[in-house]
Amino acid sequence: MDVGYKVWVWDEERWRAGTITAMPAHGDGDGDGDGAAAELVSLVTDDEARKPLQARAADLHLRNEGMVEDMVRLDHLHEPGVLANVAQRYALDEIYTYSSRILIAVNPFRQMPHMYNEMMMAMYRAVPIGELSPHVYAIADASFMAMAHGGGADQSILVSGESGAGKTETAKLIMQYLGALSGKGSDVESRILSSSPVLEAFGNAKTVRNDNSSRFGKYMEIYFAEDWSIRGAAIRTYLLERSRVVKVAEGECSYHLFYQMIDGAERRLQRMLHLENRSPSQPTSKPFQMLTAKGGWWSKTLRDSKKDAQEFKRVMAAMEEVGISQVQRDNLLMVLAAILHLGDLTFEEKTDEHEKSEHHSNEGAAIDKKSKEALDHAAELLQVPSRELEKRLCTQTIKVLGSNESYERPLEIVDARKSRDSFNKALYSKLFEWLVRLLNASVGGVTKQAIDTHELDDSQDEYGTFGYSIGILDIYGFECFEKNSFEQLCINLANEHLQQQFNGQVLREEQELYKAEGINWKHVSFKDNQDVLDLLQGRRDIRIAGVFPTIDEHCRLPKATPAGLADSLKKDMKQQEKFFTIDKAQMSFGLRHYAGDVLYDCTELLVKNADSVNADHEELLTTVSKSQFVQDLFQMHRAAGDHEASKPQAGAGRRHAMYSVGLRFRDSLTKLMTSLKQTQPYYIRCIRPNTVMQPKQFRPGYIVEQLRNGGVLEAARVISAGFPTRRTYDELLARYNLLAQRYQHLDKKDQVKKILQAGRIQDFELGKTRVFMRAGALARLEASRIQARHAAATKIQAAARGKAQRNQYRKTLAAIACINKWMRGALARKRTRKLRGIEEKQNLAAAVIQGAFRGFARRRALQHKRDNLARSQAEADEAARKKREEAERKFNEELQLAAADQAVEKNVDILGGLDPSRVYQRVTLLKEMLMAIRVDNAEDVTQEAIMDLVEECQRDQRVLVTSLNSADPAKVSEEALMQALSLNDRLVTVNTLYEIKLRALEMNFAQEEAQSARARNFPVNPGSVIPISRGGQASSAPAASSSVQSTRQHSLGPTMPIGRRPQ
Repeated sequence: MDVGYKVWVWDEERWRAGTITAMPAHGDGDGDGDGAAAELVSLVTDDEARKPLQARAADLHLRNEGMVEDMVRLDHLHEPGVLANVAQRYALDEIYTYSSRILIAVNPFRQMPHMYNEMMMAMYRAVPIGELSPHVYAIADASFMAMAHGGGADQSILVSGESGAGKTETAKLIMQYLGALSGKGSDVESRILSSSPVLEAFGNAKTVRNDNSSRFGKYMEIYFAEDWSIRGAAIRTYLLERSRVVKVAEGECSYHLFYQMIDGAERRLQRMLHLENRSPSQPTSKPFQMLTAKGGWWSKTLRDSKKDAQEFKRVMAAMEEVGISQVQRDNLLMVLAAILHLGDLTFEEKTDEHEKSEHHSNEGAAIDKKSKEALDHAAELLQVPSRELEKRLCTQTIKVLGSNESYERPLEIVDARKSRDSFNKALYSKLFEWLVRLLNASVGGVTKQAIDTHELDDSQDEYGTFGYSIGILDIYGFECFEKNSFEQLCINLANEHLQQQFNGQVLREEQELYKAEGINWKHVSFKDNQDVLDLLQGRRDIRIAGVFPTIDEHCRLPKATPAGLADSLKKDMKQQEKFFTIDKAQMSFGLRHYAGDVLYDCTELLVKNADSVNADHEELLTTVSKSQFVQDLFQMHRAAGDHEASKPQAGAGRRHAMYSVGLRFRDSLTKLMTSLKQTQPYYIRCIRPNTVMQPKQFRPGYIVEQLRNGGVLEAARVISAGFPTRRTYDELLARYNLLAQRYQHLDKKDQVKKILQAGRIQDFELGKTRVFMRAGALARLEASRIQARHAAATKIQAAARGKAQRNQYRKTLAAIACINKWMRGALARKRTRKLRGIEEKQNLAAAVIQGAFRGFARRRALQHKRDNLARSQAEADEAARKKREEAERKFNEELQLAAADQAVEKNVDILGGLDPSRVYQRVTLLKEMLMAIRVDNAEDVTQEAIMDLVEECQRDQRVLVTSLNSADPAKVSEEALMQALSLNDRLVTVNTLYEIKLRALEMNFAQEEAQSARARNFPVNPGSVIPISRGGQASSAPAASSSVQSTRQHSLGPTMPIGRRPQ
């Protein structure tokens, strides 16, 4: 380890990710030496808190990069690495992960139909484990292929986990896959699948951890014929939780079928079973006492009546499918209803009104009057007399030693309640055993004749056998609660056996792998848990009494007490390493299991271990009861009990009259382990990610505890004891070839050897296809790789930085040379300017002289040009004058000739008073103006056109006046005078055009006024009409009226002289 390494550190009861910030002052820091381990390493957490911590190097674990599908392939195999890998996969909905031969299945707490369908089944069919992503189908397929193509060896799949982890659903998926794999679709397959809901109804219950928790262990062997079709099955059950029948904890429920029967029974069944008005869906219902704990069944949040009714129909249909007849179903429901009614019985002290006993007239307990109806219902359903049933519940028959005499002893109220509960538990357990045997007969595990005649011997082992089999074990995982009793002791014993078998299996596989690779496997050391098993079961050869034998011994004592049992255990086991006690817990003892320390309470160990069928109860149901069904239940038990009681206890060498629950369980467990040892096992560990049963919630501390209890971490420890790190030669060369670049000419094996030597790896083995290393070797190899990369990076950086500095140096020299060049030039120029000061003054004087001379020369040349121009202008003006006079003369002559023709022009009177030449000239000019504005008649000219002509004339007038004013009057040319004369004519013509337009408007107005007056029959004013002669000249009419003047001013605006009329 070194600064910057990513590690896991244990802090605040959980593993936290951190980064090393400082190493100890001395020590190599790799965690191998004691001195380095003793020093504290400084680190900081990688979460938002960035909490600084200190820990020993030996307590830190290197973190893995990424995630893997098989834990064995982790670079660093340890507890936080396993947990982190499972957490990363669970966040991506990858709920399955391999750990060697273990399949870890994390309950998603939601439906995932895309993972369980026919397409997925086809995908995993005949595919070796590891080629596809981890899946429960891969385990089922591997077991089937190993059986079918591995010489017909029997297989087994062990499914374990705590309540709510998904064991039952996983077992269902395995059975569905095997059924689909066989591909025959026989009636036996459908019966096997239908047996699951029946067993769930009788053996599953709602707990605080799981809504469908299996309260018994189950081992189902599925048998295959030679064509690999399913031929039959056998079901074995273990350790049914009998106490749940009579006692329901807060927030929990009893077995499902009780509630389903109450809510789903039809009217006929309700009357027959006396269940009217007992359903919670009815507003006035009366609950059964054994189903109502604090916050229990009557709380609607725990049970759904509609769902229970639907499930009851489904269970009845499944029973019919497996071959349970209607009569058998009715008898079964009658026993269940009798258990419910017996649970309603209450007791009181016997009084004079009660029936007197023969020996104790006024002592003991009796049935309360309020519960007489419940007693009658139970007696009717069991077909026994009510008084006889009450007698067997309230008294106990005592046999006198040494004689055949006996007497009845009245029971106190507390003992009577225990007797009632024992009666109910015996009824339910025998009913459950009968159901399992009937299911076995249905699916082909045991013949119906063997059930009816009770002919079950060792050779048959209670179950039929066929050629090939795959066993599916669904059993509790390791349990450790605040209060652990007899059930937890038995469960943990079974898990110790399974863990021992698993460790042995993993060790064998490891050794087989080492042997196949040709390496020395003697280096592998392994310590199993046989010492814990000896402590639980006893071992006489080393003088270990054992916990279970001690409990059995105290059960045979007449006055045994829990305190005496605790003292005996502490006295006999105090020298054992795996046994411990706590001073504050006098009634408890502890055992150090593979998964952790468990403290067991001795209070109920004796009662639960001796929980056998009461002889009075058994006699009542086998001899007094008229129900053949009830008699068969206990006669079958008596036959099996006699058969088991005849067997000697292991290590005892003698027979025992009492066949205790613990002894029966150990015998069943021995048979189970014997069967499992003859099979090739596969393991599935179901994990519950949280306690609230919600998806996407992952509690690391809770998961770590389950990984320990499930043996996953123990398996990692077993693998770590050998060579846990294994890599192929290609993988190792691809990543670490830079450690042996000088040995590229060698073969792969020699190169890998050189790499390991370069990485200071001492303990390793080179196999045929891969290299095996001890735990921690890969970390040292990775550290060597990092150092080599750092060295190479340093060399590359040095070369790159040197080249960069040299380039920079060259650029600096070039820049200095350039600056020097410009500075030298500037200094030279400065010196030159100083030397050239006199010459500049001389040049300045020369420039002034040259300027004055050039100005004089230019002015003189300009004056010559002006004089020449004036002479030329005068000559031109004189020529133009002469030419104009000649033109005027000619024009006047022509005008006089055309004057007569123009006299008839309209409005020519306006031009009167002029000589003919001028009249002709102006008429011509007037026509030109009309053509310019595109008007044929002067009367049609608009006011805007006249104003435009006026503005144009005025503008030309201003230009001409300005030019004339600026010139010498004596030198005005003839052309300028002609322009002035022409402009004056234009002004006069425009004024004439204005007068013509004005007269036309006056005439139009007069005509309109005359027409309006005629229209109104008014006389026309002769003065308002301007007469016009035929020659176009206006007659001497009076002036226009004021209205005409106003109209003229309104139409044309105020009149103003445009030009001066020439005389």
